[in-house]
Amino acid sequence: MCIRDRIPPENFASGFPVEVITVTGESADGRRVIQAEVTKRMMICRTLGALYVDKAVKLTGNCAFCGHNHDLNTPVGTRPNGCVAWHLPTGNLPGVTSTGDDVKTQGSADILGNPQPIDDDAGNPFYSLAEVLGMSDAEVAQILARADNTSITDPLDGITYIQGDANINSNLVGKGLLYITGDLHAAGSFIFQGLIYVEGDVHFTGTPWVLGSMIVRGTSDFNFSSGNAGVLYSKDAITNALSGYMPCIVLSWREM
Repeated sequence: MCIRDRIPPENFASGFPVEVITVTGESADGRRVIQAEVTKRMMICRTLGALYVDKAVKLTGNCAFCGHNHDLNTPVGTRPNGCVAWHLPTGNLPGVTSTGDDVKTQGSADILGNPQPIDDDAGNPFYSLAEVLGMSDAEVAQILARADNTSITDPLDGITYIQGDANINSNLVGKGLLYITGDLHAAGSFIFQGLIYVEGDVHFTGTPWVLGSMIVRGTSDFNFSSGNAGVLYSKDAITNALSGYMPCIVLSWREM
């Protein structure tokens, strides 16, 4: 029987793999076998820009923020306008989006995006982490309770949950979700793929590079230091980085 004739048909072209898990339990003379089909939860995150902020910001130095939707395989360190070759035809966002607060640029700051580089419309909402992830507060609490990292480590892969301030003082590499309840201070050439969500303020020095999105609530206006940061929006980078670390969902189960 060919694949397309199977019911349901098997799909090897898109989506996430379905794993079949078989568990055998024995007690005295009793024996039971349970088989479950599970898959990772696919994350479609709701962000409004490469940089998405809730306070006024001044972007200085040689920082660069591009809201065009970038290919997952965009080379590390790629910056506007050298990133054009990696733009995808759909899914674009502004380079910087605020909730009506000022977005000022100075020096050689480079902001690209579509339909506009900067969106500071007062009607823009600001989403909580749960709203960005499309989950309930209870679901997010469960994920954070089982975080892969609760301190800065290298590599910074998986779900990272920092309660309070975070200091990144070396050339770390990371992938997944970085959630910080305090301020983020980062130096050097920090490289991250996925979603960074900071409840406090951000102070960058050096040349950090992010493929995905950065969301910053902030505590006060103009308390964001961009340094020479490069942030390129990528829907696929966020989905790929986060989905692999999400808990499994049971699709079906049966007793054998």
